[in-house]
Amino acid sequence: AYSFDGVGLAINTINEIFDLDIQRFVVVDFNGVTDFIDKIGGLTINLTKKEAEYLFNKAGGKGFQFHEGANFMNGDRTLNYMRIRKIDSDFYRAGRQRKVIELVANKIIKEKSIAEIYELTEFAFSLVKTNISFGELSSVIGSIAAKAAGRSISMESQTVPYPDNSVNKYYNGMAIKSFDIDNAAVRINKFIYG
Repeated sequence: AYSFDGVGLAINTINEIFDLDIQRFVVVDFNGVTDFIDKIGGLTINLTKKEAEYLFNKAGGKGFQFHEGANFMNGDRTLNYMRIRKIDSDFYRAGRQRKVIELVANKIIKEKSIAEIYELTEFAFSLVKTNISFGELSSVIGSIAAKAAGRSISMESQTVPYPDNSVNKYYNGMAIKSFDIDNAAVRINKFIYG
């Protein structure tokens, strides 16, 4: 839906299919991810052996060394990590992207002052498309930072379709995931709204 008509159609489609009422959005593109991770000074990401081998084969010729375990990554390397899907699946790729979001949030909360967090919020705001005002975004981020005060924060997320509620099928020669949309809608609403 996003590729056909942008964020409005994407949100309307999600709302219709899953019986939601999402009104606010933030769209982040890959260039923004790279710039923001460089701005916060990079990330340390724990790689599996397969991930390290894939990244080495992709970038090893540029002098980058990757190994199983903790690896320091700048924005470009992190983006390459976030885009990995050939060693497993798109669901694992989405998991890597969620992992990076959590690492970024925790790095900022643990290492940055409130003034630096507001400066990063302003920088991030220039990298995204959103219908949330800068003031609203600053208020939310400031509230989270004040409550966390240097501690790790945990995030909850889910992917749809749910692994226990989907099967692989073929439709017109395309590989698809078939799942019970009504069941998924109930689970998503319970997850978001309780």
